[in-house]
Amino acid sequence: EDFCKFLAKVLQSFPLPCLHPGVQNVYNKIGELVDGSLKHMEKVALYNSLTVLTTICKHHDRFLDKLAPQLVKVVHKLAKDSLAAQQLAKNRESQQETERATAALIKSIRLLSIRIYALNDLKKPFLQHMSTLIDKSTDVRLLMEITTIVGGWMKTRPGDPGANVLNVKEKTNFVLKMAAFETINSVPLQNAFLDIVHRLYNETPGGTSRSELLPKLERAFMIGLRSSEPPVRAKFFDLFNRSIV
Repeated sequence: EDFCKFLAKVLQSFPLPCLHPGVQNVYNKIGELVDGSLKHMEKVALYNSLTVLTTICKHHDRFLDKLAPQLVKVVHKLAKDSLAAQQLAKNRESQQETERATAALIKSIRLLSIRIYALNDLKKPFLQHMSTLIDKSTDVRLLMEITTIVGGWMKTRPGDPGANVLNVKEKTNFVLKMAAFETINSVPLQNAFLDIVHRLYNETPGGTSRSELLPKLERAFMIGLRSSEPPVRAKFFDLFNRSIV
C-alpha cells in the first residue's frame, strides 16, 4: 500500500509515457516484475502485482495493453479457483481462501474492463469468463461487480460511455444469465440487474437492434413486473402501460 502511494506520486510527477530515461527504466522494471507475477500466479505476489497495476492504470491505462493476454489467463485461472473455493467454503480457512481469490479476480476483471475497447481477439474469451461466473458463481460481491461493469456496457444511447461494447447477442446472453439472480438472496443485486433491463427497454432506439433484442428479454421484463421492491415494480408497470397505449 505504501509503495502504491509512492508510485502514484511518481506517476503524477513523471506521467507515462515518460521522457526521463531513469524514471522510464523504473517503469519498465515494474512492468517486468508485474508480468512475471502474472505468469507465475503465486497468490500473494499476484495480488500485490494487480494492486500495483491498478495504480499505474489510473494514470495511464494503456500500460495494461502488453499485459492483457496474460491477464486474461489470470482471470480464467482465478475464476476456476473462485468457483472451486465457493464449493468448499465450509470452514474459516476455506472462506478466507475464497475471499482472497475473489478479491484478486475482481481486480483483474476491473483492469481488463478499462481497456475493453483495445482487447481485440481477447475480448471474446474475457466476456466468456464473465458469463461463466454469472452462470455459476454464488458470490454476491463478485456478481455485483460484474453486473456493474456489464451495466456500463449496456448503454444504448450514441455517445454514452460503454455504448457499442456489446453486440445484440452478447447483451442478450448476459441479461438471460442474470435472470438467475432472482433466486439469489440479494435485493441490491436483483435491483442492479433489473436496472439494466429497464434501461434496455427504455433507451434502446428503434430499428433492427430493438426488434432483435427486446423480444428475447421478455422473461427478464416479467421479473421486473413481479419485483418485491415497489419502486422497481412501478417502473416496469409504467413501461408496460405505455407499451399498450
